Amino acid sequence: MDGEIVGMLLVSKHSCYSKRLFVDYIAINPVYQGKGVGLLLYKALINKAKKSEIAVIKALISLDNPNSIKLHEKVGFHLKDRKEAVLERF
Repeated sequence: MDGEIVGMLLVSKHSCYSKRLFVDYIAINPVYQGKGVGLLLYKALINKAKKSEIAVIKALISLDNPNSIKLHEKVGFHLKDRKEAVLERF
């Protein structure tokens, strides 16, 4: 925003032949949390994933971070196994 980095999404692919991505880390500057930055980052990731024929995006969610849980649910992730969030058929 205004030339300043306010958030980041670190993503890796399971293998070069895999149709899955794993969100290793998402971080948003606390000043900008709750202002849609995380949602914009995920929308950009989903658009790239669609073009690359990615089928699944997974992320680990900290149970003591309700803002992260809320963000991932808003994006469309389904909480699985209490900490893993999975986004399929996006």
